[in-house]
Amino acid sequence: MKKHFFLVIALFIIGLLLSGMSSAFEKDVPRITKEDVLKGMNKDDAIIIDVRTDRDWADSDQKIKGAIRQEPGEVKDWAGQYEKAKKIILYCN
Repeated sequence: MKKHFFLVIALFIIGLLLSGMSSAFEKDVPRITKEDVLKGMNKDDAIIIDVRTDRDWADSDQKIKGAIRQEPGEVKDWAGQYEKAKKIILYCN
């Protein structure tokens, strides 16, 4: 499970790096809606973590109810506090 968690974190970091690329690539990036995430998961088996920056989070009217808000630049500080047996879903908007 520990490897799975670090894989999710690594994919998230790669996603952050790629998100800064030109918007020309955006149309090729597959997207999933919050409704799709919520439909496809058992809330007892998953933890949803909102990793948007403070400003993006505060300015957004789109938030998943029950998601935990964490600072994306502080992953090392908060990553170990979550149960490894659960599916951890990181999202940003």
